[in-house]
Amino acid sequence: MPITIADVATRAGVSKTTVSRVLNGKGEVHVRTADRVRAVINALGYVPSARAVGLARGRTRVVGMLVPALTWPWMGEVLQGAADVVEAEGYGMLLFTCTHGTPHPRATVHT
Repeated sequence: MPITIADVATRAGVSKTTVSRVLNGKGEVHVRTADRVRAVINALGYVPSARAVGLARGRTRVVGMLVPALTWPWMGEVLQGAADVVEAEGYGMLLFTCTHGTPHPRATVHT
């Protein structure tokens, strides 16, 4: 079970809002309180959830990429190049594949 911001708050004896302020460097938090929160974060190994951060900020920093079959000989190089650029900018990549217009064998095609 991952460590949550609520776990950090409980252990540090503060509110989730205080933990958030310490993590984001926003708002006024007493120096000793901030130090205590940081110590608990380190002790518990807390890492903010990328999904929660994206939800709170209203942006995910994820780029979606739609590609044809992964079996194409050059596809690995294309994907690696895209991943290198996306990750260098601090984004993640979500990959979707398509079958290049070939319907699934069980799909119903209406003409």
